[in-house]
Amino acid sequence: NQPKFQAPVIASKPDRGIEGTAAAPSNGPTLASADGPELAEPTIGTAPAAPKTAAERLIVQAHELSSQAQTEEEFTRVITTCRHTLASQPTTPVAHYANELASWALNRRGQIKAETGRTKEASLDFDDAIRLNAECWRAIHNRGVLQAEAGNFEGAFDDFNRTIQIKPDFAKAYSNRAALFVLANDLQPALSDY
Repeated sequence: NQPKFQAPVIASKPDRGIEGTAAAPSNGPTLASADGPELAEPTIGTAPAAPKTAAERLIVQAHELSSQAQTEEEFTRVITTCRHTLASQPTTPVAHYANELASWALNRRGQIKAETGRTKEASLDFDDAIRLNAECWRAIHNRGVLQAEAGNFEGAFDDFNRTIQIKPDFAKAYSNRAALFVLANDLQPALSDY
């Protein structure tokens, strides 16, 4: 009796896993979620003065939009504002923050698309998030879930491994990787992950 991969479950709170422990067995991969970007505040200027450049004004606007974003349209506005920031000759720290914030918003928008059954569109958002920020472990994990659901177990396995490399305390990645080991009838590594 092999486990089946279920439709993605989007949590309303961040999935932080249990620190330092492996996850309990699950019914299959589920998407990683987040309430807000896990990002440092943007480095804009050296004093608390108002932003001076167009890029600084735009990244502040994108950050403010991200704090309230909940819908696909709102995440799209964050992404668009970050892209405008990047097109406005930002300083290196502002560009870095714009990429991280856009990556976060692309992942969140992808989750909404996956939740509504638009997996191809969701996968594109996860890919874009990873292109902007190769360390966006939530997008890597979420892409792995979609790959597992589509039967691309090798790609899913690679994504779960990469997630574990980046975020070793994210229990859900271990559980999802274990489900793949079970499907491959490789029970010892599955037990280790569970």
